[in-house]
Amino acid sequence: MIERTIQIDAPPETVWRFFTDPARMARWLGPADLDPTPGGELRFQLTEPPRPVVRGRFVELRPYEKIVFTFGWEPTPGVPDLPPGSSQVEVTLSARAGGTLLTLRHTNVPPNLVANTSTGWAGFLDTLKSAVTFKLTTLPAISAGTLAGTPQPVLSATGGLLLRPWEATDAAVFYTAYRDPGIQRWHTRQPVSEDQVREWFDQYRQDWAHEKGAHWAVTGSDGAVLGRIALRGLDLDDGVAECAYWVLPAARGVGVASRALTALSVWALGETGFHRLELVHSTRNQASCRVATKSGFLLEGTKRSAAIHSDGRHDMHLHARIRDE
Repeated sequence: MIERTIQIDAPPETVWRFFTDPARMARWLGPADLDPTPGGELRFQLTEPPRPVVRGRFVELRPYEKIVFTFGWEPTPGVPDLPPGSSQVEVTLSARAGGTLLTLRHTNVPPNLVANTSTGWAGFLDTLKSAVTFKLTTLPAISAGTLAGTPQPVLSATGGLLLRPWEATDAAVFYTAYRDPGIQRWHTRQPVSEDQVREWFDQYRQDWAHEKGAHWAVTGSDGAVLGRIALRGLDLDDGVAECAYWVLPAARGVGVASRALTALSVWALGETGFHRLELVHSTRNQASCRVATKSGFLLEGTKRSAAIHSDGRHDMHLHARIRDE
Protein backbone atom coordinates (compact mmCIF):
# COMPACT_ATOMS: atom_id res chain seq x y z
CA MET A 1 0.00 0.00 0.00
CA ILE A 2 1.07 3.56 -0.76
CA GLU A 3 0.28 6.15 1.89
CA ARG A 4 0.89 9.89 1.68
CA THR A 5 -0.11 12.64 4.12
CA ILE A 6 -0.05 16.39 3.59
CA GLN A 7 -1.28 19.46 5.49
CA ILE A 8 -3.12 22.06 3.39
CA ASP A 9 -3.93 25.56 4.61
CA ALA A 10 -7.56 25.49 3.56
CA PRO A 11 -10.73 23.98 5.05
CA PRO A 12 -11.87 20.46 4.03
CA GLU A 13 -14.79 21.98 2.11
CA THR A 14 -12.32 23.72 -0.20
CA VAL A 15 -10.02 20.73 -0.65
CA TRP A 16 -13.03 18.50 -1.38
CA ARG A 17 -13.87 20.53 -4.49
CA PHE A 18 -10.46 19.70 -5.99
CA PHE A 19 -11.53 16.04 -6.10
CA THR A 20 -15.13 16.53 -7.25
CA ASP A 21 -15.01 19.49 -9.65
CA PRO A 22 -13.40 18.82 -13.06
CA ALA A 23 -12.11 22.38 -13.49
CA ARG A 24 -10.36 22.27 -10.13
CA MET A 25 -9.06 18.72 -10.62
CA ALA A 26 -7.49 19.87 -13.87
CA ARG A 27 -5.37 22.34 -11.91
CA TRP A 28 -3.38 19.58 -10.20
CA LEU A 29 -3.87 16.32 -12.11
CA GLY A 30 -4.74 17.22 -15.68
CA PRO A 31 -7.77 17.68 -17.96
CA ALA A 32 -10.62 15.89 -16.21
CA ASP A 33 -14.14 14.61 -16.84
CA LEU A 34 -15.96 13.21 -13.84
CA ASP A 35 -19.31 12.36 -12.31
CA PRO A 36 -18.77 12.62 -8.53
CA THR A 37 -21.52 10.25 -7.43
CA PRO A 38 -21.23 6.62 -6.27
CA GLY A 39 -20.65 4.56 -9.41
CA GLY A 40 -19.91 7.67 -11.46
CA GLU A 41 -16.92 7.64 -13.80
CA LEU A 42 -13.82 9.78 -13.51
CA ARG A 43 -11.26 10.28 -16.25
CA PHE A 44 -8.25 12.55 -16.40
CA GLN A 45 -5.03 12.78 -18.39
CA LEU A 46 -1.91 13.25 -16.30
CA THR A 47 0.16 16.30 -17.16
CA GLU A 48 3.53 14.57 -16.76
CA PRO A 49 4.98 12.64 -19.75
CA PRO A 50 4.07 10.11 -21.07
CA ARG A 51 0.66 11.50 -19.97
CA PRO A 52 -1.43 8.31 -19.53
CA VAL A 53 -5.21 8.61 -19.39
CA VAL A 54 -6.43 7.54 -15.94
CA ARG A 55 -9.89 6.02 -15.54
CA GLY A 56 -11.91 4.76 -12.61
CA ARG A 57 -15.22 5.01 -10.76
CA PHE A 58 -16.22 6.65 -7.53
CA VAL A 59 -16.94 4.07 -4.83
CA GLU A 60 -17.72 6.29 -1.83
CA LEU A 61 -18.18 10.03 -1.30
CA ARG A 62 -18.66 11.33 2.22
CA PRO A 63 -18.81 15.13 1.79
CA TYR A 64 -15.75 16.92 3.13
CA GLU A 65 -14.46 13.75 4.83
CA LYS A 66 -13.74 10.84 2.50
CA ILE A 67 -13.48 9.99 -1.20
CA VAL A 68 -12.82 6.50 -2.58
CA PHE A 69 -12.36 5.71 -6.26
CA THR A 70 -10.93 2.95 -8.41
CA PHE A 71 -7.81 3.79 -10.38
CA GLY A 72 -5.88 2.61 -13.41
CA TRP A 73 -4.79 3.85 -16.80
CA GLU A 74 -5.44 3.05 -20.40
CA PRO A 75 -2.67 1.21 -22.28
CA THR A 76 0.12 3.70 -22.92
CA PRO A 77 3.40 3.06 -24.78
CA GLY A 78 6.29 2.87 -22.36
CA VAL A 79 4.07 2.62 -19.27
CA PRO A 80 3.64 -0.67 -17.33
CA ASP A 81 0.06 -1.94 -17.25
CA LEU A 82 -2.32 -0.87 -14.48
CA PRO A 83 -5.77 -1.54 -15.98
CA PRO A 84 -8.62 0.85 -15.10
CA GLY A 85 -10.38 -0.28 -11.94
CA SER A 86 -7.55 -2.62 -10.83
CA SER A 87 -6.43 -0.50 -7.85
CA GLN A 88 -8.19 1.77 -5.37
CA VAL A 89 -7.47 5.21 -3.92
CA GLU A 90 -8.89 6.39 -0.59
CA VAL A 91 -8.60 10.03 0.41
CA THR A 92 -9.55 11.23 3.89
CA LEU A 93 -9.86 14.88 4.92
CA SER A 94 -9.66 15.98 8.57
CA ALA A 95 -9.88 19.50 9.94
CA ARG A 96 -6.53 20.15 11.61
CA ALA A 97 -4.64 23.25 12.74
CA GLY A 98 -6.91 25.65 10.89
CA GLY A 99 -6.60 23.69 7.66
CA THR A 100 -6.92 20.13 6.33
CA LEU A 101 -4.88 17.03 7.00
CA LEU A 102 -5.15 14.96 3.81
CA THR A 103 -4.22 11.28 3.83
CA LEU A 104 -4.11 9.32 0.57
CA ARG A 105 -3.92 5.52 0.52
CA HIS A 106 -3.47 3.67 -2.76
CA THR A 107 -3.98 -0.11 -2.59
CA ASN A 108 -3.58 -3.04 -5.01
CA VAL A 109 -0.66 -1.40 -6.81
CA PRO A 110 1.65 -4.03 -8.39
CA PRO A 111 5.05 -4.21 -6.64
CA ASN A 112 6.90 -3.05 -9.75
CA LEU A 113 4.85 0.18 -9.77
CA VAL A 114 4.86 1.09 -6.07
CA ALA A 115 7.99 3.26 -6.04
CA ASN A 116 7.16 5.33 -9.12
CA THR A 117 3.48 5.64 -8.20
CA SER A 118 4.37 6.78 -4.68
CA THR A 119 6.74 9.40 -6.06
CA GLY A 120 4.08 10.49 -8.52
CA TRP A 121 1.48 11.00 -5.78
CA ALA A 122 3.99 13.03 -3.75
CA GLY A 123 4.44 15.41 -6.65
CA PHE A 124 0.75 15.67 -7.45
CA LEU A 125 -0.17 16.33 -3.82
CA ASP A 126 2.37 19.15 -3.70
CA THR A 127 0.72 20.57 -6.82
CA LEU A 128 -2.68 20.14 -5.16
CA LYS A 129 -1.50 22.10 -2.12
CA SER A 130 -0.34 24.96 -4.34
CA ALA A 131 -3.56 24.92 -6.37
CA VAL A 132 -5.81 24.95 -3.30
CA THR A 133 -3.96 27.79 -1.59
CA PHE A 134 -3.52 29.89 -4.74
CA LYS A 135 -5.22 33.23 -4.27
CA LEU A 136 -7.25 34.56 -7.17
CA THR A 137 -6.20 38.00 -8.34
CA THR A 138 -9.76 38.62 -9.54
CA LEU A 139 -13.08 38.24 -7.80
CA PRO A 140 -15.03 35.04 -8.51
CA ALA A 141 -17.80 35.31 -11.08
CA ILE A 142 -20.26 33.98 -8.49
CA SER A 143 -19.57 34.32 -4.79
CA ALA A 144 -19.62 31.13 -2.72
CA GLY A 145 -22.98 30.75 -1.02
CA THR A 146 -24.93 32.55 -3.74
CA LEU A 147 -26.74 29.40 -4.84
CA ALA A 148 -26.90 27.49 -1.57
CA GLY A 149 -28.16 30.57 0.24
CA THR A 150 -31.55 30.27 -1.44
CA PRO A 151 -33.86 27.34 -2.29
CA GLN A 152 -33.40 25.81 -5.72
CA PRO A 153 -35.75 27.81 -7.94
CA VAL A 154 -38.70 26.65 -10.03
CA LEU A 155 -38.27 27.96 -13.58
CA SER A 156 -40.95 28.59 -16.21
CA ALA A 157 -40.44 27.84 -19.89
CA THR A 158 -42.59 28.63 -22.90
CA GLY A 159 -45.52 26.40 -23.75
CA GLY A 160 -46.47 25.78 -20.13
CA LEU A 161 -43.30 23.89 -19.19
CA LEU A 162 -42.04 24.02 -15.63
CA LEU A 163 -38.59 23.13 -14.32
CA ARG A 164 -38.82 22.03 -10.68
CA PRO A 165 -36.59 20.05 -8.28
CA TRP A 166 -37.09 16.30 -8.30
CA GLU A 167 -39.47 14.82 -5.72
CA ALA A 168 -39.53 11.34 -4.19
CA THR A 169 -42.79 10.59 -6.03
CA ASP A 170 -40.95 11.00 -9.36
CA ALA A 171 -38.80 7.91 -8.73
CA ALA A 172 -40.94 5.56 -10.85
CA VAL A 173 -41.03 7.75 -13.96
CA PHE A 174 -37.31 8.55 -13.63
CA TYR A 175 -36.42 4.86 -13.38
CA THR A 176 -38.68 4.00 -16.32
CA ALA A 177 -36.98 6.66 -18.44
CA TYR A 178 -33.70 4.77 -18.23
CA ARG A 179 -35.33 1.65 -19.65
CA ASP A 180 -35.79 3.53 -22.94
CA PRO A 181 -33.17 2.48 -25.54
CA GLY A 182 -32.82 6.06 -26.75
CA ILE A 183 -31.85 7.31 -23.28
CA GLN A 184 -29.70 4.25 -22.58
CA ARG A 185 -27.71 4.84 -25.74
CA TRP A 186 -26.49 8.28 -24.72
CA HIS A 187 -26.49 7.97 -20.91
CA THR A 188 -24.27 5.13 -19.75
CA ARG A 189 -24.82 5.73 -16.02
CA GLN A 190 -28.23 4.26 -15.27
CA PRO A 191 -30.12 3.52 -12.02
CA VAL A 192 -30.76 -0.13 -11.21
CA SER A 193 -33.85 0.41 -9.03
CA GLU A 194 -36.29 3.02 -7.79
CA ASP A 195 -34.49 2.93 -4.45
CA GLN A 196 -31.29 4.00 -6.19
CA VAL A 197 -33.20 6.76 -7.96
CA ARG A 198 -34.26 8.11 -4.57
CA GLU A 199 -30.59 8.00 -3.51
CA TRP A 200 -29.75 10.03 -6.60
CA PHE A 201 -32.45 12.53 -5.67
CA ASP A 202 -30.85 12.87 -2.22
CA GLN A 203 -27.51 13.49 -3.93
CA TYR A 204 -29.15 16.09 -6.17
CA ARG A 205 -30.29 18.02 -3.09
CA GLN A 206 -26.77 17.81 -1.68
CA ASP A 207 -25.36 19.05 -4.98
CA TRP A 208 -27.42 22.23 -4.65
CA ALA A 209 -26.49 22.67 -0.98
CA HIS A 210 -22.79 22.24 -1.79
CA GLU A 211 -23.00 24.28 -5.03
CA LYS A 212 -21.83 21.36 -7.15
CA GLY A 213 -24.85 21.00 -9.44
CA ALA A 214 -28.55 21.64 -9.99
CA HIS A 215 -31.10 19.12 -11.26
CA TRP A 216 -34.68 19.70 -12.41
CA ALA A 217 -37.63 17.64 -13.61
CA VAL A 218 -39.21 19.14 -16.72
CA THR A 219 -42.99 18.96 -16.42
CA GLY A 220 -45.88 19.82 -18.72
CA SER A 221 -48.90 22.02 -18.03
CA ASP A 222 -50.63 19.02 -16.44
CA GLY A 223 -47.73 18.39 -14.05
CA ALA A 224 -46.57 15.19 -15.76
CA VAL A 225 -42.81 14.67 -15.99
CA LEU A 226 -41.57 15.03 -19.57
CA GLY A 227 -37.81 15.05 -19.09
CA ARG A 228 -34.75 16.05 -17.11
CA ILE A 229 -32.35 18.97 -17.27
CA ALA A 230 -29.33 19.75 -15.13
CA LEU A 231 -26.33 21.96 -14.56
CA ARG A 232 -23.21 20.13 -13.43
CA GLY A 233 -19.50 20.75 -12.95
CA LEU A 234 -20.19 24.19 -11.53
CA ASP A 235 -17.11 26.45 -11.49
CA LEU A 236 -18.19 29.52 -9.56
CA ASP A 237 -14.77 31.18 -9.85
CA ASP A 238 -14.90 31.30 -13.65
CA GLY A 239 -18.69 31.24 -13.94
CA VAL A 240 -18.80 28.09 -16.09
CA ALA A 241 -21.14 25.07 -15.97
CA GLU A 242 -22.21 22.17 -18.20
CA CYS A 243 -25.79 21.40 -19.25
CA ALA A 244 -27.31 17.92 -19.60
CA TYR A 245 -30.80 16.71 -20.46
CA TRP A 246 -33.04 13.94 -21.70
CA VAL A 247 -36.70 13.78 -22.80
CA LEU A 248 -39.15 10.89 -22.46
CA PRO A 249 -40.12 9.19 -25.75
CA ALA A 250 -43.74 10.41 -25.67
CA ALA A 251 -42.62 14.05 -25.34
CA ARG A 252 -40.04 14.13 -28.13
CA GLY A 253 -40.31 16.13 -31.32
CA VAL A 254 -42.24 19.12 -29.90
CA GLY A 255 -39.37 21.24 -28.57
CA VAL A 256 -39.42 20.21 -24.90
CA ALA A 257 -35.62 19.97 -24.62
CA SER A 258 -34.90 23.24 -26.44
CA ARG A 259 -37.52 25.19 -24.46
CA ALA A 260 -36.25 23.82 -21.16
CA LEU A 261 -32.62 24.47 -22.13
CA THR A 262 -33.43 28.04 -23.16
CA ALA A 263 -35.20 28.73 -19.86
CA LEU A 264 -32.31 27.29 -17.87
CA SER A 265 -29.81 29.32 -19.89
CA VAL A 266 -31.68 32.59 -19.33
CA TRP A 267 -31.71 31.96 -15.58
CA ALA A 268 -28.08 30.82 -15.32
CA LEU A 269 -26.56 33.46 -17.61
CA GLY A 270 -28.79 36.23 -16.26
CA GLU A 271 -29.52 36.85 -12.61
CA THR A 272 -27.43 33.90 -11.39
CA GLY A 273 -24.21 35.24 -12.87
CA PHE A 274 -22.73 32.42 -14.96
CA HIS A 275 -20.71 33.62 -17.93
CA ARG A 276 -20.46 30.44 -20.03
CA LEU A 277 -22.59 27.31 -20.33
CA GLU A 278 -21.24 24.26 -22.12
CA LEU A 279 -23.01 21.28 -23.65
CA VAL A 280 -21.29 18.10 -24.82
CA HIS A 281 -22.88 15.28 -26.84
CA SER A 282 -21.81 12.44 -29.08
CA THR A 283 -21.22 13.46 -32.67
CA ARG A 284 -23.64 10.65 -33.57
CA ASN A 285 -26.47 12.23 -31.55
CA GLN A 286 -27.90 14.51 -34.21
CA ALA A 287 -31.07 15.26 -32.23
CA SER A 288 -29.05 16.68 -29.34
CA CYS A 289 -27.02 18.75 -31.79
CA ARG A 290 -30.24 20.31 -33.09
CA VAL A 291 -31.41 21.08 -29.54
CA ALA A 292 -28.11 22.77 -28.73
CA THR A 293 -28.00 25.00 -31.81
CA LYS A 294 -31.71 25.87 -31.55
CA SER A 295 -31.10 27.00 -27.95
CA GLY A 296 -28.22 29.31 -28.86
CA PHE A 297 -25.32 26.97 -28.09
CA LEU A 298 -22.75 27.45 -30.84
CA LEU A 299 -20.72 24.47 -31.99
CA GLU A 300 -17.11 25.15 -30.99
CA GLY A 301 -15.40 21.92 -32.01
CA THR A 302 -14.95 18.20 -31.56
CA LYS A 303 -13.39 16.45 -28.58
CA ARG A 304 -11.88 13.34 -30.10
CA SER A 305 -12.57 9.97 -28.44
CA ALA A 306 -13.70 11.83 -25.31
CA ALA A 307 -16.42 9.57 -23.87
CA ILE A 308 -17.28 5.91 -23.53
CA HIS A 309 -20.68 4.65 -24.69
CA SER A 310 -22.07 1.13 -24.77
CA ASP A 311 -20.62 0.61 -28.26
CA GLY A 312 -17.20 2.07 -27.53
CA ARG A 313 -15.56 5.49 -27.55
CA HIS A 314 -17.29 8.43 -29.23
CA ASP A 315 -16.07 11.77 -30.48
CA MET A 316 -18.00 14.54 -28.71
CA HIS A 317 -19.26 17.88 -29.98
CA LEU A 318 -18.61 20.84 -27.69
CA HIS A 319 -21.24 23.61 -27.78
CA ALA A 320 -21.33 26.74 -25.65
CA ARG A 321 -23.55 29.73 -24.99
CA ILE A 322 -22.01 32.91 -23.62
CA ARG A 323 -23.60 35.61 -21.48
CA ASP A 324 -24.94 38.57 -23.47
CA GLU A 325 -24.34 36.70 -26.73
